[in-house]
Amino acid sequence: MSPPNPQHLTTIPVKFTLNGQNYTDEEFTFTFYNPPNVVDTEPLLGSVNGGTVVNFWGSTFEKRNITCQFGNIEVRGTYISKQHLTCVAPA
Repeated sequence: MSPPNPQHLTTIPVKFTLNGQNYTDEEFTFTFYNPPNVVDTEPLLGSVNGGTVVNFWGSTFEKRNITCQFGNIEVRGTYISKQHLTCVAPA
């Protein structure tokens, strides 16, 4: 579990231990990010057959591993900008 980041660092080095005394020689990088904030979605309705492009507007969107969840179905999203993402609704 990551600790709070009061210094607003973006990335920090991380080492691992199983016993609190011996740590890995290799450092890994952990990246903190601000959670995305969705403020508007359009359209609010689409075809039951799927294929509707859904636009999400907000802030702090990141260009990495974007997924949208419609009910229990996850689909890949497309990064447009830090304020705009799109996903194609499934059937």
